[in-house]
Amino acid sequence: MPSASAAEVPHPLPDGGKTATLTIHKHETPSGAEGNGLPATVTTPALEGVGFKAERITDIDLTTSSGWQAAQAMTVQGAKDAAKDPAVTGTTGVGGELSLPDLPLGLYLVSETSTPAGVVASAPFLVTLPLTHPTALNEWLYTVHVYPKNDKVTVTKTVEDTGAVKLGDEVVWTIVGDLPSLENATLDAYKIVDDLDSKLDYVSAAVSLTQGTGDGTDETLAAGDYTVTPAAPTANGPEVTVTFTEQGLAKLTRAAARGQQVEVVITTEVNAVGEVANQATLFPNQQSIDANTGTTSEDPVTKFGGIRLQKEDAASSAALQGAEFQVFLSEADARAGNNPVFGDAVFTTNADGQVVIDGLRYSSWEDGVQLDPMRGYWLLEVKAPAGYELLTAPVEFFVTGQVSETINLTVENVPHNAGFDLPLTGGAGTTWLTIAGLLVLVAAGALLARSRRQAGPAEALTTES
Repeated sequence: MPSASAAEVPHPLPDGGKTATLTIHKHETPSGAEGNGLPATVTTPALEGVGFKAERITDIDLTTSSGWQAAQAMTVQGAKDAAKDPAVTGTTGVGGELSLPDLPLGLYLVSETSTPAGVVASAPFLVTLPLTHPTALNEWLYTVHVYPKNDKVTVTKTVEDTGAVKLGDEVVWTIVGDLPSLENATLDAYKIVDDLDSKLDYVSAAVSLTQGTGDGTDETLAAGDYTVTPAAPTANGPEVTVTFTEQGLAKLTRAAARGQQVEVVITTEVNAVGEVANQATLFPNQQSIDANTGTTSEDPVTKFGGIRLQKEDAASSAALQGAEFQVFLSEADARAGNNPVFGDAVFTTNADGQVVIDGLRYSSWEDGVQLDPMRGYWLLEVKAPAGYELLTAPVEFFVTGQVSETINLTVENVPHNAGFDLPLTGGAGTTWLTIAGLLVLVAAGALLARSRRQAGPAEALTTES
């Protein structure tokens, strides 16, 4: 006869007279062992302000064995379609914690309803209240702690304007967006929006995936994986939207596991002077699109301005009209007259001796960072004002602001022959020169005749021969 101590103690059904508490802890990408309903230590940053709803499946009674069998057969999709009690909602507070007390026992579908920008919502999940106690297996856990996994994503944006020195040149903006790395989940949407500055004209966009860091072959994108929609220009400029299709989302899900990122390279042309800031927004899932809670990049800037040139007489500072100039990128080009920045165009001083040279990239700013030392431009005078000499060498200048802010270059010319007049033909100066020349010739002839008389006939013949 077996002893009583060897007999199994049956697991009792939950006490229908009790209620349960669901405590949700929200952190950035928590790691570690799978949750068991007990409190756990999570070291990643807590997320405050995340909304949740918990909905009890109406027809499942966990105080019965058949209810537990029905709960075991339920799926998340099935729970979405099943009849549910009114939702219980709340938002995580300081420490990323949300407590939902006094809940009727049952099977609950828990969904994230609002998420901070830059955070990918966790996938909906099912939880029973109560849970079997993880260590005391014949007991029930009526206060259940869950740690739904989130993934924080970022988006960066940089500018490349080294080759853009004047209006109309191309400036390239590169956007790199993270892919969420949720376990056992697929992306339901992914979109990048670039609201271009009104000083930019859209040219083209190229979409690709960066090289990954994981094992296996990296994913590559095809034309059918995404769409690029440059909207009509608005008050804020054209808006470029990259939206991934269903087949593209499948690739992104796999690419995320390999540590790849989405890269969008947008080519633009600058159409106006000023400081051109540009920001992109990443929407990493459908919830962020619906709630308009995308995460934004930094604001890289390209800067275009100009100078106002003042042309003056070197001695009197009088304004000089009619001087013509061209602009070059180097002193060597300026001296040789090669590769003028604005082609054949010349800049001509007006009656006030001024001319505006506008639409040049700042000398102090390149690829979104301050330049030290600055990169100068070179000014070559190709036609001097009437009555003045051309400048003997090109002049270096720097663009550091807008024309409306400063007049920052004065160039002086000197008159022909430094202002001295040469004597005119037939004038008094020429007459005296002629008289002096005649006197010299007369003196030379007298000396020659005297020498012949002294030499005698023989010597005179010899000399004349």
